[in-house]
Amino acid sequence: MKLVTHKECIAANIRLEALLKKVGNDTLEDAPQMKELLEVSDLIEHYEEIYFNFGLPFLQEMVELRMFEMGLKS
Repeated sequence: MKLVTHKECIAANIRLEALLKKVGNDTLEDAPQMKELLEVSDLIEHYEEIYFNFGLPFLQEMVELRMFEMGLKS
C-alpha cells in the first residue's frame, strides 16, 4: 500500500463518517458503499499503523497502571 498523507487520512475520516450514516448491519458485503467503507477504513488503519504504532505494553507497565487505578503503592 502506498504512503498515506495526513491530508488523505483526514479526508478518509470524513468520508468514513458519511458512509457510516448510510451503511448499516443489514448492508450486503458486496454493496458498493460497503466496499468503499472497507477500503477507507483500511487506508485509515494503514496510516495509524505507520504514525501511531504504540505496540503492546510490557507486563510491568500493565501492573503499574492497574496498581495506580486501584490506589495501591508500588
